[in-house]
Amino acid sequence: MMMSTSFSPHILKIITIRNNEKLQAIDNALLRNWAINSHDIVVNVFGNRVTLSGRVHSMYQKDVAERIAWNAPGVWNVHNELLIDHATT
Repeated sequence: MMMSTSFSPHILKIITIRNNEKLQAIDNALLRNWAINSHDIVVNVFGNRVTLSGRVHSMYQKDVAERIAWNAPGVWNVHNELLIDHATT
């Protein structure tokens, strides 16, 4: 038996709004943090999962960015794919 996983446009709109709220909360927190250059970090949100990608200058910055993502409301999973680029420090 095949099950359909399609969503109505109303439900998709709610999911998109919630994803955007999480994305905005994480972006704002990264901007406020003194240790992070948030312009080098890309944040993607899908449901309760956040993926961080881009480049940072140290393991400390990578850890701080991940901690910020975990602290966003409704986040259940963080994939930290940030690369440490020591040459740009």
